[in-house]
Amino acid sequence: MVLVELQSGAKVRFEVSGSSSQEEIEKLALEQSENDRVVAITFVEEGEEEEKSNKQKAPTAQEAWPPAPRVTWGSAAAQKKKQKPADSVKELRLQIEEIRAKQAALEEAKYAGRDIDEADEEIAALEERKLALEEQLPRKRFLWIF
Repeated sequence: MVLVELQSGAKVRFEVSGSSSQEEIEKLALEQSENDRVVAITFVEEGEEEEKSNKQKAPTAQEAWPPAPRVTWGSAAAQKKKQKPADSVKELRLQIEEIRAKQAALEEAKYAGRDIDEADEEIAALEERKLALEEQLPRKRFLWIF
């Protein structure tokens, strides 16, 4: 048993042999309406009903996804969500300034008679910490071109 769905929405049901080709099935289906086109060919068992195949339709895009909240690009909610708290940004900048001051003090101490290798190691460690803190800061919004 074969169920053929036409472009007009009509469904044609008839029996064919198991060795029938797709072209033969399409010719038999189009005998009733010559100007129509075949959309789908489904092989149906004797006991199956057409209603079962209708219930298994794929949901449309609106049915599949729940309605999303309407948020525009410049909405205040999106801007608030995107921004980090101002306090944490200020704290990060203060820590970076402290590290810069320590680096400057170590550079001066290096030339005042302190062990140079030891001072360089401490400066490198402070530089790594400073870079880690700078990565946590929010990115600058504008690219200044001079």
